Amino acid sequence: MPYPRIALEVSDTAAVALSTDLRQMSFDAVVAVMWTREPISGRDFWEVAFYRRSDVPVEGIQEIKSVPFVFNQGPLSAKLNGMILDRDDAGYTVIGPK
Repeated sequence: MPYPRIALEVSDTAAVALSTDLRQMSFDAVVAVMWTREPISGRDFWEVAFYRRSDVPVEGIQEIKSVPFVFNQGPLSAKLNGMILDRDDAGYTVIGPK
């Protein structure tokens, strides 16, 4: 499966928080922003997840603001182009372009 290059903007707040999350992991990880469905409500949303770096091909890793990402949902990942990953008290959120 090819790994697309995604033009996701990452806010400074999100980059710092992700870097902190990665340092606290018990394994060497990369960040994934994934489209998922909440099982009870059925609500679709973007979620931040973490993969073991060893499970991702080197060519699949894309650095944004020095944070390693993998975008592995093909056409769904492409929907992140032009979007912004941010972080607030409620957690990570993907918002529309500026």
